[in-house]
Amino acid sequence: MSYVPRGRPRLIAYATLICLLVVFQFRNFLPSSSGNDPQTLKDLHVDDKNATEVQITQEPLYDTLSDAWRKGLTPEEFNDMFERQLAECNAGSASCPENGDKLIPLDWHHFGLAARGSVRGEHICRQETHPPPRSSKIDAMHKLGYSMLLSLGDVVFDHWFKRYHKNVHLVIWEGPKEKIFHASWWNGPVEPLGGSFTLSPEPYNIWPPMQPWGRENYYVGYTVEPTCLNTPFVPLTQRPRQAYILAKYLRFFMDERYPLSDPMGGVPAQFNDDFYLKFSEEEDVTFVAGEFDLFWAQNYTQPPPGITQHPGLQRTEFQKTISQSRVVVGIGNPILSPTPYEALCLGVPFINPIVYWDKNDPSNKNFWEGQHGALIHEGIDEPHVYHVKVGDREGFKAALKKAINTPIDR
Repeated sequence: MSYVPRGRPRLIAYATLICLLVVFQFRNFLPSSSGNDPQTLKDLHVDDKNATEVQITQEPLYDTLSDAWRKGLTPEEFNDMFERQLAECNAGSASCPENGDKLIPLDWHHFGLAARGSVRGEHICRQETHPPPRSSKIDAMHKLGYSMLLSLGDVVFDHWFKRYHKNVHLVIWEGPKEKIFHASWWNGPVEPLGGSFTLSPEPYNIWPPMQPWGRENYYVGYTVEPTCLNTPFVPLTQRPRQAYILAKYLRFFMDERYPLSDPMGGVPAQFNDDFYLKFSEEEDVTFVAGEFDLFWAQNYTQPPPGITQHPGLQRTEFQKTISQSRVVVGIGNPILSPTPYEALCLGVPFINPIVYWDKNDPSNKNFWEGQHGALIHEGIDEPHVYHVKVGDREGFKAALKKAINTPIDR
């Protein structure tokens, strides 16, 4: 896995974020400046429309925990007390406070120092000024009844998740942390962690500067070869004159990204368009597609005339169908599909609609946005990929003719 920078500015940023989030969330529950710990806490439940008062029942173990953690404990002693609380709560004990069965692992080393009585700003991050010194965040979570465990290293941290996975309510940890990443298919960072913690299947760092989304993401690619290479290559002359339409939903024919979109005629004109029917008759070509999903298709149930649907296929059968085709035709969606890679692996070219471009500099790929951006910015062009701008009917027709009659290797 790629290295995650550990610079102090990033540490400060994440420490500040954690501090602000927790203090904001629990700001109504912090100890008052008078030093009197409230017995009734205002707890806003997300599933309630109105605020409700939660009375924390003072049971023997809870009373012990309320004071003991402030007396200068080691992280091991701190954890031992809360593990006993978790055990009692999981056993259904009456001594379990409300929220006591909900665990918040604390993987920030300042929490451990706060438990020992440190008065540094990072350790207190506090609203109160009276002694004894303590972390107001731990106080706030404890007063709400939550169980907490201080990090003792990655091995112990992983052990907690295995042992208490049903109890984990949320995690507060110090970033960056190498083992936590958010996997996302799309070309943007996943918040709040950002690009350094986002795994992407495409190398978005090669996208041009004017398309910066996801440039900081970690690229962890994939391959279709293990299954594709098990599908025999079919020479062009042995294939039927078949073009495969890549589309999942029928509504994709309604979208403005559709290469034959008709701004003047609107959706009805697009569904009544006889382009495929005429091309089939003129070029002796059959257009086929998988069965379209009708979700959000309004009242439309059939694609434009000239397209034949087949039932859904298992992946091996799907790849055989692609291998028997002369071209895979993109219609603007779905974006970043693996199917163009499968087509190229099987020796079948792909028509890639370009949906946005600079009208004053239409050939400048830095401004292109297409159905499959990687095929644009990795520099894959004819005869493997035919880039056609949306609305260019003659260019779409010419690309189809050329692709159907031009062989490529796998």
